[in-house]
Amino acid sequence: LIFSRAEYLKARIAAIPQYEIPCAAPTFNEFVVRRKDGKAAPLLAALAAKGILGGVDLAPAFPERSHEFLVAVTERHPKADLDKFVDALAAVPTTMGPDRGMSQPLTPPIMRKVTVRP
Repeated sequence: LIFSRAEYLKARIAAIPQYEIPCAAPTFNEFVVRRKDGKAAPLLAALAAKGILGGVDLAPAFPERSHEFLVAVTERHPKADLDKFVDALAAVPTTMGPDRGMSQPLTPPIMRKVTVRP
């Protein structure tokens, strides 16, 4: 169940032009998302301001990966929540620079916090 939901979410996010999945290999429940048009931190902060825990910024542990964040899926995430999360990511304007916030309202899914260890 977790594997199939994680793969589903990964495929949906990969279909959004401003994001890519750097590792195409199958994953169990966690995977990295790369933001093509800016750093992850402003995006995650803007999502958090809307009540969405969008993932964990990799920059504090890996400064060279400032455009990437870790997403986790559990059995507590129904497909509807995953779809809402994808919609929230897709709603980010492509003109959103690396240090600017988001200007469009988002629908918050429930995502769990994950600790990244170097």
